[in-house]
Amino acid sequence: MSTEINEKPTMPINKAYRLFRSNPSEVLDLCKLVEIVVGRVYFAAYSKHRRHPDTTELHFFSFDRIPLDLGGLAEYVQCLNGKMFDHRYHSKTLVHYCGLGAIDSNLCRDYYNNAALLVGTYAISVKQMKPLIIYELLKSTIDQNNSVFGGDKTTCIDLYDCLNVIYKAVKYKFVDFNTFSCQEYYRSRDLTWIVPDKFIAFRGPIEKYPGQRNDLQYYVKYFQNNNVRTVIRLNSPTDYNSSWFSNSNIEHVDLYFKDGSTPSNVVLQTFLNISERHDGAIAVHCKAGLGRTGTMIAAYLIQHYRMTAHESVAWMRMCRPGSIAGSQQSFLVDNELMLWEKGDEFRIVDSHEQRVAVKFCFLLGKDTAETVNLLKTAYKDDAFGKTQVHEWFTRFKNGELSIDHLPDLSRPSTSQHDKHVEQIRVLVYEDRRRTIQELSELSGIICNSVQRILTEVLLLNYIAEKCVPQLLTVLQKENRTQFCSMLKDHFQSDPNFFSKIITGDELWYYGYNPEINHQSSKSKHVNFTRQIKSDVKIILICFFDVKGIVHSEFVPQYQIVNQVFYLEILERLRNSVRDKRPNLWQSGEWFFHHDNASAHTAISVRQFYTKNYMIPLSHPPFSPDLAPCDFFLFPRMKRYLKGKHSVEVNEVEQKTLEVLKDIKENEFQRCFEQWEMRLEECINSNGEYIL
Repeated sequence: MSTEINEKPTMPINKAYRLFRSNPSEVLDLCKLVEIVVGRVYFAAYSKHRRHPDTTELHFFSFDRIPLDLGGLAEYVQCLNGKMFDHRYHSKTLVHYCGLGAIDSNLCRDYYNNAALLVGTYAISVKQMKPLIIYELLKSTIDQNNSVFGGDKTTCIDLYDCLNVIYKAVKYKFVDFNTFSCQEYYRSRDLTWIVPDKFIAFRGPIEKYPGQRNDLQYYVKYFQNNNVRTVIRLNSPTDYNSSWFSNSNIEHVDLYFKDGSTPSNVVLQTFLNISERHDGAIAVHCKAGLGRTGTMIAAYLIQHYRMTAHESVAWMRMCRPGSIAGSQQSFLVDNELMLWEKGDEFRIVDSHEQRVAVKFCFLLGKDTAETVNLLKTAYKDDAFGKTQVHEWFTRFKNGELSIDHLPDLSRPSTSQHDKHVEQIRVLVYEDRRRTIQELSELSGIICNSVQRILTEVLLLNYIAEKCVPQLLTVLQKENRTQFCSMLKDHFQSDPNFFSKIITGDELWYYGYNPEINHQSSKSKHVNFTRQIKSDVKIILICFFDVKGIVHSEFVPQYQIVNQVFYLEILERLRNSVRDKRPNLWQSGEWFFHHDNASAHTAISVRQFYTKNYMIPLSHPPFSPDLAPCDFFLFPRMKRYLKGKHSVEVNEVEQKTLEVLKDIKENEFQRCFEQWEMRLEECINSNGEYIL
């Protein structure tokens, strides 16, 4: 029994008759006809399964793959390319056909959508067609469902998501379908490259059951030959001893969470920080290398490449069919915006580093071409282009040596408002502690407009004088609650717990110059004095406990607080603890609290903690209301320093140190008491902000 098909041919019926003029019966049960290559390649969908014999003008072929995977897509592209240049078909039109006459309507839909994905992959990868254009041509109206990987309405992957991720995979060079080795892909199904030279997913090896698919010696040799420097295990550590890898100079990391479940925020952020900051390729596995492994790598794809959750799931399932369960897919969808924001922050940091490098090259007398080549050597595909470098060189030549905010390098916007929104967004992500006044001065946009952009467009609010999203996701609230509960449990088991914590962070602020503003003669005030921001930018790093300041220092001008510099700071902090808190130092039991900035969570920094017996307390993202530096110290300092800044760096630093010395010990004690109350309030409010 055939399924009833109501679709009309995509092409006008007269074109269909012209195409099939040698055999007009081909039009009778034709449901859809799409021209892929003008006059050469067509896609035809029929309501019935039947043979379509070749004619002197037409060559019919079909290609069924269920489930569809990366090998099938590559095989199809290579097959169709082969037919295009095969002398037997030089004078023939190629027609890829699929029959929809299945008893099961779901199977009918799967046949069509899989065939459409095959054709779309060829159109995108070989003919450079845009995903939306080919989707509009290929999309089916059968049940209004274009799902390729099945699932219900909330977890299915639409054909459009699949075409989009094919486009991105080709763009980012994840795959070259022309050179892809299908034989190698199917021979190594338990070991799959997801992102070349970056991520490989594999089935968890079992030490007591040797064999090629899970032989530890095989994996070690393969990883060494392919620059895999880190192995991340997500399942139980009982299947093999990690020394197999660590003894072979391959770092091994355990980030366990239950099979079929989703990772905690700590596990997820640790994984992503390793992924973003680690050199060399990373191999990830759980038990089967599908659910947990797929979820974590998909999160990286969302953050690093700004894929949608559905696109990342689609790519994982193309590479490794069966990856990512429904609940794990929902987890990725729920955290899509958070991962995009986190990725934006990483990109802004990288942008700042490149701006420093561009300025350094300019000061050395390098030209634009030399600078571009140096950046490409260091940053590869993420490097600034010639246009961006030229824009910065032009600014520097005009005497504008500040790199604190970006020139407008984007394409012309449709409105001035769009430019202002992007300008404010970049400035906020560079430093979330910037006030509305500072944002106004940096952007040249009046304060009222800045406030409207923050609250109405970017949906940001100030909490503890730091810009954060107005609304927290469910996961973000859970992470905040877990953090507060952890600290509360520590305190209940040890009443002296808070006296063992040293907390710290960085603060950016500017010097100010007095300026006389001459008003109109019609005003009753002839002039007035106001403060304007100078070029003096100060970065203070400060650590304190319940007794007061333990260590503080100023970051040298133009120095970036990256992991290398932060390690130097931590060493100096340890020396200060030994000198100023000898009892804490001798006990060897002190906790270290800071936020989750990339420099704070780098692998080398975490190794430093382990080596020196420092116990870090992981801080949840977007939680300045739970950080003593943010809700107590830095706002207090800014209030004291307001109007007292000067143009000289030494003077600003001296006044800053005076403010720090003036804060009494009992004020630090009240800060920690307030922190404890905030933790309780956050738990009681299920993770909401503390205002």
